[in-house]
Amino acid sequence: MKILGVLLCLLCAPAMAFQFEAGLGMSRALTNGDGTWYQNAFPHTLDLRSLSGMVGVTGDLSEHVAYHLDGVWLGRFGENSQDTPNDGNYAKGIGCVGPCLPMANFIGTGWVAGFAPTIEWHTTGEWRFGLLAGPWFYRETWRESVPNWYPSAEVRPGVYAPTGAPRPVMIDSSQYRVSYTVGVAVERGSWGLRIQYFDDHQDFPGTGGNATNGPPLWKGQWDFMVTKEF
Repeated sequence: MKILGVLLCLLCAPAMAFQFEAGLGMSRALTNGDGTWYQNAFPHTLDLRSLSGMVGVTGDLSEHVAYHLDGVWLGRFGENSQDTPNDGNYAKGIGCVGPCLPMANFIGTGWVAGFAPTIEWHTTGEWRFGLLAGPWFYRETWRESVPNWYPSAEVRPGVYAPTGAPRPVMIDSSQYRVSYTVGVAVERGSWGLRIQYFDDHQDFPGTGGNATNGPPLWKGQWDFMVTKEF
């Protein structure tokens, strides 16, 4: 809360010196694990890396404290997997419980972007080393399509069977959320390198009578970015 209080004071403070900053890098999403939109025991591909970018402003609050007000694009991620469509028919790390149901093709994609106002505590000198932290106001989307999904049920203990014909289904979710970001920075002159973690794993609000549409493929991203002040 102290960090958020300092950032709110920035919005109320008189005009102060600032510089524009921008960055370009690579982000890597961390998945929610086996069983969330893919199943490790069956064929799947995960697209967890993406180009990332940042634009914003920065300035000094004191000799050892700086602020950053940045818009951040973390990228687009996705998966393509063959899965049993009934969670009861799957045991994480093992495979099917009893005979496997016919596989269904799960195809998902989504993106994350937002606003990261952070405070940086840093050293001084030719090389500057810093620690960053602050809230992460973000929007994320997730679209999952299954062209050959079908209903199924446990017909006797440990045995599952289809109970209807295959049909296409789609979940299309988006949301605005607040979480946190932390990281480290190294700077020399106007150039820098940031390694930053962004947390963004909350479930999407449900549709069609569901309490939730579940989380996206990811629970957060590590971002590696080269930065430049102007």
